[in-house]
Amino acid sequence: MIPKLKFFKREEVEIEKLFTYRHHDNGGLIQDYKYVGFMKEFVDFPDKKLEEYAYFKDKLNTYNSDIKGNYTPNLASFYTNRTREIVKDIKDNGYREVKEWEINKAGRPRPAVAGLVKEDSDIIEILNGHHRCSIMYALGYKTIPMMLFKMSKK
Repeated sequence: MIPKLKFFKREEVEIEKLFTYRHHDNGGLIQDYKYVGFMKEFVDFPDKKLEEYAYFKDKLNTYNSDIKGNYTPNLASFYTNRTREIVKDIKDNGYREVKEWEINKAGRPRPAVAGLVKEDSDIIEILNGHHRCSIMYALGYKTIPMMLFKMSKK
């Protein structure tokens, strides 16, 4: 059963308080998330050949449960190039918050950057927007506007 989310509020959140289970066995803070290192590489070396980025190499070696298969070089190039474009756009134009959203079939808010407010904690679990949160952390942002949700009691 997919847990039900209830919209709570829209708020600027300290990036260092963001928590993710992606690519962490037991979860971890955003600064320990492996994609932060990849995003720093895009920030520091924006003109590298796609195939030289660690992100590209990781995509070739990563099983993606959404696609149900291994990345091909073409798909790894597509995702690497798209991510590089997002890094450049945020770096050049700042972050533009997405205000329209819906809950998808997996029960997650899309396409907004969204977080789950945990009871009795100031840590927020990232529900959507892992890459954008990583990019903003790599660029030195201290906060990010997020749509915050709580678990529905019903």
